[in-house]
Amino acid sequence: MAAQGNRPGDYTSYVQARWPVLVLSLVANGVDVAEAETAVARVLARLRPGWSRLARDEDADVRVWADIRAEAGLPPDHGAVAPVLDDPDLIQSTADVTVSPQPLELIEDQTRQRRRTVLRGVAVAAVAVVIVGVYLAWATTRAPAPDVVVEANPAPVPWYAEGRLHLQDVSVELPRLDRFVVTGDDEVTYRDTAGRWFTVSGDGDVEAAPAPDAPESSGGVRVSHDQRYVVRLREGGASAYYPDGGAFAYDRTRRETLDSGVRADRRVLDATFAPDGTVTYVISNQYEDHSADTAVRLSETGTLSLRTCALVPLECHDVVRVSGSTGSLRLR
Repeated sequence: MAAQGNRPGDYTSYVQARWPVLVLSLVANGVDVAEAETAVARVLARLRPGWSRLARDEDADVRVWADIRAEAGLPPDHGAVAPVLDDPDLIQSTADVTVSPQPLELIEDQTRQRRRTVLRGVAVAAVAVVIVGVYLAWATTRAPAPDVVVEANPAPVPWYAEGRLHLQDVSVELPRLDRFVVTGDDEVTYRDTAGRWFTVSGDGDVEAAPAPDAPESSGGVRVSHDQRYVVRLREGGASAYYPDGGAFAYDRTRRETLDSGVRADRRVLDATFAPDGTVTYVISNQYEDHSADTAVRLSETGTLSLRTCALVPLECHDVVRVSGSTGSLRLR
């Protein structure tokens, strides 16, 4: 029986929702609770790296249950989902079974170990392809296998610095990235310095992709997803339109100007809104000094930062700081 309802695309949400169901389903099939938990954890860790693609292209509940049955040594039950998922009698009969909390840390640790093993395997396979003389043709059509590190993004939006693209749960080494655009939920499409386009999923998987539709140019204007807030980046010299710093913020619901969260002497290089309405700025510590004379003098000490601000009420945090010049820390 196929799964009913939504098929969660977010891995963490899926684990939180399905962990007890999957364990109890094995228990209902005669598997010991401890063995059931071990089998479920191993399968979820094994499926973690390609989860975004699996959730998009397959019935996640069917695939997960098939792999878990195989892991636990049960015979195949093609096309079925975990029985406790949609059988009220089984749900009631397993109600007194105690299942441990979701072992997300254990699963993530197993995922990292598996990813290192897979990357070593890819390297060995590449050497073999070179030996048989096929590597050149393969490499021109195959997406690169980047270094992927599981780590939480301190900012609510993707960003790129020091050769790494930072997504929600992973950072991906992409030293040849030229520019990128957000094309999905925790998915980025980027162009490399050779003009080729690739898509990076939230798991760090990279595959060749067509060039995305070019977004309409917004100039220096950024608008929140719900259309409530507008931020305009200051371009050029000082202006009465920017009384509170390098960006002008406006609340369209209240019809009033807001404090943007950026000091008046700081230069905003870019900004973008997250779905939750917070705005993230790329700020240079270049500042304007009018104290000596009427001419504007610029001071640059070579650091950039990401600052995330909730505009109403105003609350800002500097979440990332890197050394470098304009362009070494980017939101696109």
